[in-house]
Amino acid sequence: LQESATAAKAQFDKFVLDKAEEKAAFDLVLEKTVADAAAQKALADKALVDFGELQESATAARVQFDKFVLDKAEEKAAFDLVLEKTVADAAAQKAIADKALVDFGELQESAIAAKAQFDKFVLDKAEEKAAFDLVLEKTVADAAAQKAIADKALVDFGELQESATAAKAQFDKFVLDKAEEKAAFDLVLEKTVADAAAQKALADKALVDFGELQESATAAKAQFDKFVLDKAEEKAAFDLVLEKTVADAAAQKAIADKALVDMDEMQQNAADVQAQFDKFVFDKAEEKATLDRLLEEAEAEATQQKAIADKALVDFSEQKAIADKALVDYCELQESAVVTKAQFDKFTTDMAEEKAAVELALERTQAEAAHHKAVADKALVDFGDLQASAEADKAGHEKALLDLVDLQASAATTKAQFDKFMLDNAEERAVLDRALEQAATEAAQHKAVANKALVDFSELQESAAANKAQFDKFVLDKAEEKASFDKMYEESIASACKHKALADKALEDLSELQASADANKAQFDKFVEDKAEEKAAFDLVLEKTVAEAAQHKAVADKVMVDFDEMQHEVDASRAQFEKLLQDRAEEKATYDAMLERTALEAKAHKEMADAFRAEASSVAAQLAVERQTLDDLQAQNERLLKQHEVLQAELQMALSNYTPKAVIDAGTPADKILSMMTDLLDGSPPSIQDILLVQSAILEAHDIYQPINLGKQLLQSSALDNDVGLALLQQLGNGDEARALTNGPELTLLDFGTRESSNGRNMRSCKAPRAPVLA
Repeated sequence: LQESATAAKAQFDKFVLDKAEEKAAFDLVLEKTVADAAAQKALADKALVDFGELQESATAARVQFDKFVLDKAEEKAAFDLVLEKTVADAAAQKAIADKALVDFGELQESAIAAKAQFDKFVLDKAEEKAAFDLVLEKTVADAAAQKAIADKALVDFGELQESATAAKAQFDKFVLDKAEEKAAFDLVLEKTVADAAAQKALADKALVDFGELQESATAAKAQFDKFVLDKAEEKAAFDLVLEKTVADAAAQKAIADKALVDMDEMQQNAADVQAQFDKFVFDKAEEKATLDRLLEEAEAEATQQKAIADKALVDFSEQKAIADKALVDYCELQESAVVTKAQFDKFTTDMAEEKAAVELALERTQAEAAHHKAVADKALVDFGDLQASAEADKAGHEKALLDLVDLQASAATTKAQFDKFMLDNAEERAVLDRALEQAATEAAQHKAVANKALVDFSELQESAAANKAQFDKFVLDKAEEKASFDKMYEESIASACKHKALADKALEDLSELQASADANKAQFDKFVEDKAEEKAAFDLVLEKTVAEAAQHKAVADKVMVDFDEMQHEVDASRAQFEKLLQDRAEEKATYDAMLERTALEAKAHKEMADAFRAEASSVAAQLAVERQTLDDLQAQNERLLKQHEVLQAELQMALSNYTPKAVIDAGTPADKILSMMTDLLDGSPPSIQDILLVQSAILEAHDIYQPINLGKQLLQSSALDNDVGLALLQQLGNGDEARALTNGPELTLLDFGTRESSNGRNMRSCKAPRAPVLA
């Protein structure tokens, strides 16, 4: 029994020593747990402070975004007002074009009536010829007795022919003046067409303000209608003068018919008169053929102009297709951004689902807080990008305002040019009034000659043959005057056709402009809807972030409550363990059971920790995959943005490089030098044609402020006749220089290749002037 008691005491002493070691190890674990809990509390407090700052920043960002949405709504309302005004102006412009079409129909009907009158005039002349043939047959029998009287009449006819020649010279000068006026008017019309093309380019660029341009077009239409009315009044005045002249001619014809009764010896002159009348019929046939040829040439030129207009429409359609493609690419880019936003929302939802698993692992609280802070930083970066985009939109709006100011300045320039055109028309009307006064003076002179013929009727019987010849020549001159007037009338009809084509093209351009405005409005509406969707998504993310922060705060509070409960349990365990040491004998069996239960709980905790570690590894791998996917989507979005910027730059470059080319270049060497300097400043080399033109002007000592090649262009242009080109040169005052230029050879690249060729050219320039190279 003593040996067993000794053994039991030894076992009990060993048990006490083991329990003392276990208590010391438990105290160390307890202290470490208290330190870890304090560190976790500090991290939770810091996370709460960071969340407060993040919530304040998100609130400020939401206020700024709401202000941005309100500004965009105001801009949309202003754009809708401008669009409504543009539609109203387009309707007014269409009404003006319809009135122009009605006026053109009335003008065409008057042309048909004039053609019918001309055909009646030809038939009347044919009947007069038949009657004249009958009278001529009767006159042939009595012509032999009047030959002596006819000889004296030939002398008087010579004097009368000289006065008729002077009158013909005056009429030729009148026709030449009218041709010069027509050439000047054609030049002004071409300049007006070029200005209209420039105005269209400005209208395509600026869709904001169309009111001033519509007022200018209305004023131009009213002035053109006034010009047509003035020309109609001038035609009526000319018809009155023509009727009066025909009446005077009829009176002279009555006198000549009375004189024909007493003509006996006119057989030989009657044959000459017959030949002249046949020549008159033949000349009329040739004039009709020439008129038909001119009409065909006018139709061919109109066809060519229509082909050019069709080509311009095709080019504009291609440019519009390029712009539509750029718009489609931009829409696809927006859709890609929406997809990326949806993926980001899914990523946020997945993070919310992972939060439930992370709440069970207290040791991962710090990593999870850092991750959420990174998400908040990315939201701030996205907000900065959104703010930069808003600033870019504001800059684009300011650029549109600057373009509007430029359009107003161009409209003022166009109005000044049109005022100058009206002054030129007033000068032309004054010239036409002088011509009418001169025609009235000539008619008075003819009347004086007729009165003198009545007084000297006895002498008129001897010069009956001369009067008949003079009458035939007068009829021929009047027929030529009518042919000239018909030609001018047909040219007026051709000009009206051109104006109608311009009006049709303006209507087409207006319809295209309205379609483009509708497309821009639809794009702007879509942009506002996208921004509203982005605001809703941002509000949703903000609400989720607030909810997650509240959940994190609840988790931190639960951790603190669990820590307090754990500390109370530790205190209770320490008291229980001290009581256990005092009553070791009685509580041995209970302690053994507790030891076994503790081992089982430790094993269960170890298995739970392994499961949590495996789950944390899988979540980290999934998070890395999703982060890589997000980086790939962000890189793809940046690449699409760069492609969109490149496409916009290419479109802007194509639009800036498109410049309409004029038929006749009136540029001076000084203009070419300024253009070359501008090209050099822009970094692009000047063209070889400009270099050769400036070099030839300097070597030949020309005035660099005068267009040295304008005369050759006017004389060699296929769009102008030689007479019209010479008339323009005479008005410009450099006809001799233009004739000299047409006789000289052109410069080639061999003339500027080496020093010897330059010296030879200088020697040749000392001998005779050379022609400059056409631009």
